[in-house]
Amino acid sequence: MAVRTLIVDDAPTARIILRRRLEAIGCDVVAEADSSFAADGLMATAAPDLITLDIHMPEIDGMDSYMLFRKIRRERPRVEFVIISGANYFQNRRDFLKDGALGFFAKPIDFHGLLRDLRAIFPELKPYQLPLSEL
Repeated sequence: MAVRTLIVDDAPTARIILRRRLEAIGCDVVAEADSSFAADGLMATAAPDLITLDIHMPEIDGMDSYMLFRKIRRERPRVEFVIISGANYFQNRRDFLKDGALGFFAKPIDFHGLLRDLRAIFPELKPYQLPLSEL
């Protein structure tokens, strides 16, 4: 069974790269959102098993990434999170990991490290093969 995945990132290029790589290992990207507010609105219909969450996005209607993370962890504790950030601030890393995030990755993402963390929870995921275009 594929891992239902929601990608949350305000950068279209980052979403494209994540989608391609996650689909290559067996994730089913069921939705994408460009803000925490949009992601919150997709939760009922997307019903993800996994959320990749950028933490530096424009705040919309007062909902930042950490608020979304805490809300979903409270309402759907079985949803796994991988946090992705352009900046690797110790406090952010510590807070998200302490509150249950599976992993915290700085951009550019170490995809092999990400896959290692994901396979610990989702063993059905396939090994990652670097596409020829990226060699």
